Amino acid sequence: MSKSLFFRSNLQERARDWNWHNVIGFWLATPLLIISLTGVIMAYPWANDLLYRLTGNPPPPHQTENAARDARSDAGQHHGRRNNVAAAVPDIESLLGMANQRLPGWRTLTLRLTPEAKELVLQVDRGDGGRPDLRTQITLDPANSLPPRVESFSSYNRGRQLRMWARFKHTGEAGGLAGETIALIASLGAATLMVTGFSLTIRRLRSWLSRKSA
Repeated sequence: MSKSLFFRSNLQERARDWNWHNVIGFWLATPLLIISLTGVIMAYPWANDLLYRLTGNPPPPHQTENAARDARSDAGQHHGRRNNVAAAVPDIESLLGMANQRLPGWRTLTLRLTPEAKELVLQVDRGDGGRPDLRTQITLDPANSLPPRVESFSSYNRGRQLRMWARFKHTGEAGGLAGETIALIASLGAATLMVTGFSLTIRRLRSWLSRKSA
């Protein structure tokens, strides 16, 4: 067992590839599993929906059709919407004052315009960008003069919370610099597993062909 836990320098060719494949697979199994599972959730709608259902929450509606419809409407309304957006954007100083009042100690502000510029979404981040639990979303409706709608991480259902964590677990950002370093090492390890796996397969194929011809 110890031969599969540590790298050995006195090996050649097939034995070396076998050693590297086992050692890397053993030590990086957990981060590779996390990266793989979160990647599946991000890439496939059925996996995303399954995450919500497992937590007892209804999956959110898919945005593909809505995005296509918005894109078609943008083609005929781009000029008018640009003017509406310019008129709807509030004063930056007022946004800063709102953030300071509601969430003192924030580090990053991101302003996003929703389709047709009906609402303005202000994302306030009190962390370094990799912690969704430190983010708060403030939605403004300048046209109707409604009070701001504040949504913190704790206000979301369990399914959405896990979905938000999945994105930052996948890249390692949830763990800060250490998490990103582990994600980088795991990515390099996955590439090495692929190379050593192919090498072992080719060597075994050559050995089998040699025995067959003999």
